[in-house]
Amino acid sequence: MNQLDYVVEITEDADTLFTLERQAHHPKELQRLQLLRLLKSGLAMTMPEAAALVGISHSTADRHWRTYKREGLAAMCSLAYKGGQVRLSAEALHRLDQRCAEGFPTLQSAVVWVEETFAVSYTPAGIWTLFQRLGYKAKTGRPCHHKQDPEAQAAFKKISIRR
Repeated sequence: MNQLDYVVEITEDADTLFTLERQAHHPKELQRLQLLRLLKSGLAMTMPEAAALVGISHSTADRHWRTYKREGLAAMCSLAYKGGQVRLSAEALHRLDQRCAEGFPTLQSAVVWVEETFAVSYTPAGIWTLFQRLGYKAKTGRPCHHKQDPEAQAAFKKISIRR
């Protein structure tokens, strides 16, 4: 079985790849550049060896290599995932904001309200993610013991203030 000569196949030099690694903003971009640099510099002779050093699977490394050969370095380093999109309109988000000011007792009640009001279905985890993205936080009361006596606490405070 013929082994690819990655030193020849990779057009960028190892110093350029190292510089690009240091400028990488995302961990996945960094991994992809490290993969190429290890192969170009000869620190890894095979794709499985380079993949293990970088911390990705052999099949993922092969996919990155095919993208590099087909479309080049820029395409290999670009991150295609854009994240989930909000399924509610601006007006719906405004109404949700007003309703969140009143509060929801549970995430499930928020799911039901959104579905009944806007005919958009979310899971509780999806609503939680939406609330996180919009900056809402769950508000909970301080826990109190079930045997707590407010009158005894008030009497204690009155006594301790007199001293």
